[in-house]
Amino acid sequence: MFERIKKELKLSLFSGEDANEKEIDLLETFSPSPKGFVIASKIMLLAVSTFNFVTSILNYKDSKEMWPMFLTKWGFMLGYSYLLSSTVTVIVPLKLMKLTWGLFAATINIQMFITINYWVLVYNGSTEPFSSYYEHGIFFILLALDGFAVHRYPLRFKQIFLVWAVLIPFLIWSIIHSKLGIGNSLHNDRPDATDDDALYGTLNWTERPKGAGILSALLICVAVPLIFIITWGLSVLVPRRYVVVTEETTKEDKV
Repeated sequence: MFERIKKELKLSLFSGEDANEKEIDLLETFSPSPKGFVIASKIMLLAVSTFNFVTSILNYKDSKEMWPMFLTKWGFMLGYSYLLSSTVTVIVPLKLMKLTWGLFAATINIQMFITINYWVLVYNGSTEPFSSYYEHGIFFILLALDGFAVHRYPLRFKQIFLVWAVLIPFLIWSIIHSKLGIGNSLHNDRPDATDDDALYGTLNWTERPKGAGILSALLICVAVPLIFIITWGLSVLVPRRYVVVTEETTKEDKV
């Protein structure tokens, strides 16, 4: 594993060459066959996600302007952007290829983090609306199937920086939110009123800045690398689509 990581770190962020020196078939990866089935599945996924997008906002308990402030919503909007970009890439081969590739690398890792965090630390067993289940697990599973089973995207180890490029701005945003006193009315019914101004009680930069700082460092230095190793490892295990080298091609190369 470490030898492969070492080789990948020498490749560019969106290298078409693999660590085994084989060439990725970018056309078949980003616009796979059967094309009609892939386009149909994209449209269905976009339709379900759009429905969830709208109902999630309409059914939001809090002030509507609070909706985009949480990491779950950042992850959803990132995933939705990936779906739009990848649909264009399937219809118009290699159009927006790097954007689609980068969005998937960031999205799948952020979505895995959101899903694990919700089901391990947040969910209390109560019945939630479908939109909540969709944003905290179903969406991640559908994106993983789309990216790893349908497209078989090859994640590059350098693309971990794209995950940090999402998480670090969110952590900075959580500090800004805390210092500006924007508030979080979702916490109004809690007895611990000290958490009212924080997006998340564990990221309370006003009341517990030291704890929030330690948690942020752990997220950046431990959680993201561990999650990325899982998704990267999965992309390595899934058979990739390589350019088929024929005898004629080999002869032409020698000439």
